[in-house]
Formats: sequence, C-alpha cells, structure tokens
Amino acid sequence: MPSIDVRGWKVHYEEFGAPELPPVVLVHGLMGEASTVASLAARLSSNFRVIAPDALGHGGSARPQSFTLEDQGAMLTGLVAALGYESAAMVGMSMGSYLVAQAAILDSQRVSHLVLVVTKAQGTTSSTAAYAARMGYDLSALAPEEAMALVSQALWSPHTSQDRREEILKEMVVSDPLTPQRAGLGRALARRFRPAPGHAYHHRADAGGLRSR
Repeated sequence: MPSIDVRGWKVHYEEFGAPELPPVVLVHGLMGEASTVASLAARLSSNFRVIAPDALGHGGSARPQSFTLEDQGAMLTGLVAALGYESAAMVGMSMGSYLVAQAAILDSQRVSHLVLVVTKAQGTTSSTAAYAARMGYDLSALAPEEAMALVSQALWSPHTSQDRREEILKEMVVSDPLTPQRAGLGRALARRFRPAPGHAYHHRADAGGLRSR
C-alpha cells in the first residue's frame, strides 16, 4: 500500500484501475480505511482509476493529536494534486461524504464530480455517534470492537440472509490482510446480532452509478 506526503501528513492509499482512466477518489466511512471500500473500488476499476485513501486518523495515514473537517478536506484536495491530477471525481461513503463535500467547498477546481453516499444535510455529529447516543452509549468511550457490535444492530435488513451477511463481512473485514484479527469479529457480527426494527436498511453499490467520460 503506497503512501505520500500531503501538506505534511503521511497519507496511505490504494489504487485500482489503469493509470490512463479518469480518476476517482473513493473515501471510506467512520472507523474504516481504504480496504473497507476495496470491493467497490475493484468494481469501478474497469472504467476509472480509483484512489482509495485512509483518512487522517484512520488506517495507515497520519494520526495528528488534533485535526478538523477542514484538514480532512484539504488532505483530499492535496492528494489529488500530489498524484498529478488537475481534478478528480470524489465519492464519499457515510463519514467520507462529509470529507469529500468539505474538499469541494475548499477547492472546487480539484473536484470534477461529487457523489455523497449515505450522507445527511444537517447535524453536528456523525450518524453513528447519534445512533449510539440514542442507545445510551458514548461512542468515544467504546473500544472499536464494541462500537462495531453496537452499530451492527442497525446494519442488517431483515431480508439479508445469514449467508449474504457473512459474504458481505468477508469482503469488508475478513479479507483485510492488515488486520486479520477482525476475522473473528466479523463472524461474530454476522452470527450474533439481529436487525433492530426501525433501523435496518440495505443497499447495493456497483459500477452502474458512475459513467466514465
């Protein structure tokens, strides 16, 4: 997994697709990293050069003692420039949608297209933190495994079979070579937790939502 210096921060990223294809920056959600969007990146790679970075404070990227949403946005626009592109499409998943939106606010010339997935238009905290608060938990006080277990209660659609749950988690978690300890956690999440009425949802993401120019 390569890394590059962006505005004084070390940024780890993964690349998918041929270098001559139109660039897309694909940004993961809270507590994720590049590997958590790798399966989507691979699907998009037939039409795009996909760059999937670890956000600041995530994965192998720099972990400053403090940083802001503006810092995250500046990191993304700086990454586009550092990789030699005039501009790139940006796709953000959940928390990543806030980051790419901030990038567009800071430097719209670096963002050719903007795609926000599972985003929200208002609020002062992440949807994950808000859900944890409604359930009576302080997300910042939970270990990563505890936080994932809590959030999993709102993850699954009642129509998602056990086999499909395990398949999704294998793609997102078990196959991650950087953190093999997640394999047992992934199996536990697929097996132990049931969908919470009123919070369950499902979606499908594939290359059909984007078109190369």
